[in-house]
Parts: sequence; structure tokens; C-alpha cells
Amino acid sequence: MTPLLVGITTGFLANRRTVMSSGRTRLVVLAAAALGTVALVMFALEGAMCILLAAPLGAVAAMIGGAIGRAIARTRQSGNQPLMGVALLPALFAIEAAIPPAVPITGRATIDIDAPPSAVWDALTSSAPIAVGPGLIGATGLAYPVRGRLLGAGVGAIRLGEFSTGIAREQVTQWVPGRRLAFVVLRQPPAMEEMSPYRRVYAPHVREYFDTGETPFSLIPLPSGGNRLGITSVHLLHIDPVLYWQPIAQLAIRLNLSRVLDDVRIKAERNPVAR
Repeated sequence: MTPLLVGITTGFLANRRTVMSSGRTRLVVLAAAALGTVALVMFALEGAMCILLAAPLGAVAAMIGGAIGRAIARTRQSGNQPLMGVALLPALFAIEAAIPPAVPITGRATIDIDAPPSAVWDALTSSAPIAVGPGLIGATGLAYPVRGRLLGAGVGAIRLGEFSTGIAREQVTQWVPGRRLAFVVLRQPPAMEEMSPYRRVYAPHVREYFDTGETPFSLIPLPSGGNRLGITSVHLLHIDPVLYWQPIAQLAIRLNLSRVLDDVRIKAERNPVAR
């Protein structure tokens, strides 16, 4: 709603004396919105990457607000034109209210590994760092796994998942050596590290807006002698509007899962047991 209100205010002020064209009004509104985003960075309220990701959504909202503000200004000047812009506001509020407040996201990925189950299990429970680079995820500042460390073995054991943004505390819920491993996240680090000139950014959306539940690994023998390793991760996204952020979250999840499986495959196939 902030870009919408910025657009309404700017659109009205820019047209309150002389009505400008729609195109010029849009340019003024976008300039005002851009200044607002610069202020967010300067006051350490947002990071550059979050602003970049949200820019298309914010620009559309600001331009809609600009059209509403321009319509209000024209109505005040003429006194006989219907205030169609203001009539759009209830519809916009209704659309926002109709969008679900949270969306569950399930990520799945599989990989075929030319190694016996024991080698795959060793790689899966290894505390060695993930050697595969983070790629696009790392470039955007989104959280990506660095390594995992088991404190004990069996169901109930604690696993510390080291991410680029901090440590996740996890608990093992399934433990079948060579076949199945699952853990549930008890406490997780921020979802991303903001790009900012400041050491700390006070953006609330990097915490408690993206929750991870249980993450099971399953190992299925293949006729060729290898094994197929699968992973499923369950998440809950609740940052408005979820329909806009859901595809971005799904892409990040898919890239992270593929990276983890690639690393397990490399470690398992290099294991002397696999030779």
C-alpha cells in the first residue's frame, strides 16, 4: 500500500493546479517512488536486492496511485467529472484482502548417484562444507546452506545447519541408515542477507516470513547398481502479496535443493567405498 499512497499523493500534488498528461504524471510518480526507495536504503530499512525484487510490484502500485491522484485533481478543478479513481480504492482493498495470507510451498528434487548406499549415507551425514558454489542464490544474498553437523545419531539427535545467514537448529525425526534421513527445523536464520552500505539492516521481512518445516531425504536402489537420492522440503511463505513472491521463493528453493544433491553426489562418488 505504501507505493500506492505515494502515487496518489504525488499524482494529486503534481496535477492540483495544472493537469499534466498521463505519461508525464507516471514519470513524476515513478521519480517520487525512486526517491522513496533511496531513502529506505539510506535509513537502513531495506537492502538493494529486496528493492530490486520488489520494484516491478512497487512501480505498478505507484502508477495506479498516480492515476487515482490525477483523477482527484481533475475532479477538484472541473467539479463535474466523476471521481472514478477514488472508486477504485475499495476494489484494490478487496483484492488485497482476497489474496491468501500464507502459501505452503513444497520443494522436491532427485539425483542419480553411482555409489552404494553406505557411501551416499556417509556423504549425507558428513560435516564437510558444501563444495558446490551457491551461484545465483549467493549473488542475490538469499540464504543458502554451507554445511550440516550432526550432534549425535538417531531420532532426536540435533543437527546444526550452517547457512550463509546464520545457524539453523534442527532435530532428526527419521533415521534409517542407507535409506532415509529427515529433520525438522526448530530455529532458522534470516532468509537473506541484505545488500546495503550499512552493517545491519532493520528489514522485518528477513525473519519469520519464510518458515521451513520437515526436510526428508530418501534413498532408492536403482537396477543399474546406483541409487536415487530424493529430497522434499516443506515451507510456509507469508509475505504479502504471496502470489507475487511465491515464484521467487520456489526458484530459490529449487536451486538450493539441487545444489545440496549435487554436493552429496560428488562426495559419494569420490568415496573409496564407491570404487
